Amino acid sequence: MVDAPSLRIIASADGTALLRIEPGTWPWNVSPGAKERPAAATVFLYDANKKDYHFWKTFTLRNPISPATAIISNGGKWIATFDDWDPSIGQGENVLVLYRESGEFVKAWKLEDIFSAEEIAALQPREKESNKERPLTIGDFRRVWRSNDVSFITDSKGEAIWIPFSPDHRFIGALRVDLASKTIRKIRGEKLESKSP
Repeated sequence: MVDAPSLRIIASADGTALLRIEPGTWPWNVSPGAKERPAAATVFLYDANKKDYHFWKTFTLRNPISPATAIISNGGKWIATFDDWDPSIGQGENVLVLYRESGEFVKAWKLEDIFSAEEIAALQPREKESNKERPLTIGDFRRVWRSNDVSFITDSKGEAIWIPFSPDHRFIGALRVDLASKTIRKIRGEKLESKSP
């Protein structure tokens, strides 16, 4: 059985923003007649003069229980969540969701919006015991498509989200989500340019 998510605090790379993720109702712990609630996020921004964090905004996330992973950009301008809580990795409408610091929903992607059917079929996790490759199909319960080392970056093309592929996959690469155009570029086997958080 999958563990219930817990309250999480995520810091931006430079520490100027904090993201508090409060899980929604865990389905196995719902009391009869209790109202279900989705996951919620609260943004706190650092005040250098007061040397303290202050509340900025609380908003509802699209994830019914919790995102599997979440990040916040320096200064708190952007928030991104990845996948619904395990075991729903790579499934559904919330594989990647982008929000502004105000909590405004910007865009959501399904795995099928990011990869073609052929690319999804090529995401073949290796079975550790036998080292065999098992095709990843649309009906798989979990579709682990990325590593957990996701981050906001600024490179020569501007602000972006950097999403390395899962190390279990047979190809090496990453996705670059451009925050200005909200487009995704696949990068495979190229030398990755230097990036700053």
